[in-house]
Amino acid sequence: CVYLMWSFIKAAAEGVELFRSIAEAVAPQAQDLDRCSVSMLGWNFAYAGVSNEQVMTVIAADTLRPWRLEEHAPRDVACIAWSFAKLKVIDRHVFAALSRHSITLLQDCLDQCCFRSCSKSLARAVYKERIDHSAREGKVDAFDLMTLADLLWAFSEVDWIESEIWDLSGEYMARGLEQHSGQAQRFVHYPEALVKCMTAYAASGRSHHSFFNAAAPHLSRQLSEYHGGVVARATW
Repeated sequence: CVYLMWSFIKAAAEGVELFRSIAEAVAPQAQDLDRCSVSMLGWNFAYAGVSNEQVMTVIAADTLRPWRLEEHAPRDVACIAWSFAKLKVIDRHVFAALSRHSITLLQDCLDQCCFRSCSKSLARAVYKERIDHSAREGKVDAFDLMTLADLLWAFSEVDWIESEIWDLSGEYMARGLEQHSGQAQRFVHYPEALVKCMTAYAASGRSHHSFFNAAAPHLSRQLSEYHGGVVARATW
């Protein structure tokens, strides 16, 4: 169902009634879905701008289950945080859980130097112990700039004051950007995501000198590729 919803979104098709029917059918079975399906369920509703209290309540309860939370990968926590912030569902318990788990994931990503290659590079025992069709040999995609952009934007939207998530994110991005040119370019991948990450720091009233210093030369090189709105955000 989540991929059917995604298809409607990509086709810019009107799907409010479809989404409502899916919510009624899928929400009661959320704990039987895999982690990717749950996170994408929330993302679909948020991206389409369709608010559904039943869906968000179920995703919140599912996220707070320790068994589920420990298996969430970087993309999952980013999707869920972004969805709740986008729909303005400010559940402090959910954001606290996502913050704690994101800190653990960021520490693992730093320890394993996942910034060198984000694809299927984050190894965790949970992905070997359980059947996880998105993992490969016990590894999932690590944080990249896109997932961090969504995650940090969400935390800035809810005025999240936990400093460790911001400190570790900045350190991780700085190390990725400080690599040799080719590796750093692969880490950036989507240049606009870099600006979104910087904007999230600014919006939350925070800074990270190592990250901003490492980002400066990349912004200078790619300035001509940005449209006016992105340039304005980068300057801000």
